[in-house]
Amino acid sequence: MSYILSALRKAEQDRRQGQPASGGLAGLVAAGPDVVPGRTRPLVLLVGVLGVVIAAGIWLWPGAGGERGAVVDRLQPAVEEPPPPIPSPAPTAATQGAPVVAAVESPPPQPVAPAPVEAMPRLNITGYIFFEANPERSKLFVDGVVYRHQSRLREGMTLEAFYPDGVLISYRGRTHRVAVP
Repeated sequence: MSYILSALRKAEQDRRQGQPASGGLAGLVAAGPDVVPGRTRPLVLLVGVLGVVIAAGIWLWPGAGGERGAVVDRLQPAVEEPPPPIPSPAPTAATQGAPVVAAVESPPPQPVAPAPVEAMPRLNITGYIFFEANPERSKLFVDGVVYRHQSRLREGMTLEAFYPDGVLISYRGRTHRVAVP
């Protein structure tokens, strides 16, 4: 730490005297010819433009930039022809003399009785605020508790949507519309 502080003090002292810093990164800069700022800008611009022209020429030259058609072919899905239909076997002597057996239809399956539907429990709705411009901001008050869109009211009961005259509640996989007083 003291090494850094002493280097900073020395640099500050050199700066006040108008001398370049003697050490640190300044000693690493290689001595070279003076660069004139006005002359380097056109040279850099010329090299940049020349590079762009060469790159465009290579890209547009026929056959030099690779096969661009191959790239397009890889992007398009391959269209396959459907397989030819399988011909049915020709009747043979063994099948021509065999008796024909009629297919017996099985009786239709009996309908399964639906599981008994559990009635949705009654809710004590104590208040309701509906925002017509943005129904998802609406609020339902049940027993004095505020519920919003997608709130869980009870186990298996979710508040799905708000309407001007009621709410839509999902209860154990079924959706119920509840009128609001």
